[in-house]
Amino acid sequence: MVRLYVEAINTPGAIPNVQRAWDTFVSAKCVDVKQAALQTYDALMTSQLSGVLPCSNTELRMGHDAALEACEAQFMMELAGISTNTVEMASRELKVRHTNDKSLRIYENISLPIP
Repeated sequence: MVRLYVEAINTPGAIPNVQRAWDTFVSAKCVDVKQAALQTYDALMTSQLSGVLPCSNTELRMGHDAALEACEAQFMMELAGISTNTVEMASRELKVRHTNDKSLRIYENISLPIP
């Protein structure tokens, strides 16, 4: 945030705006933290499903729920103390992505031939 403010100070004709610098910082932080949480989710799901597909949809949902809980905890921990609409929106986006991913994995699972 300080870097953004200093850039504004050093830009001819620009008027430093602390609120804009904070909003930009929060937005960038949310993007980074959300990406890290999605990578955690993908890694956990890949690890849990490695060698067990096809499996029951119940097993798949249980794995999804556990991975989702872990990545949401990571997401919230890394954004603790930043209470803004941007964080809430990023949290909703994270949940939508996981819901879509769960649906896709269930579809892929039922499409696999049973050995």
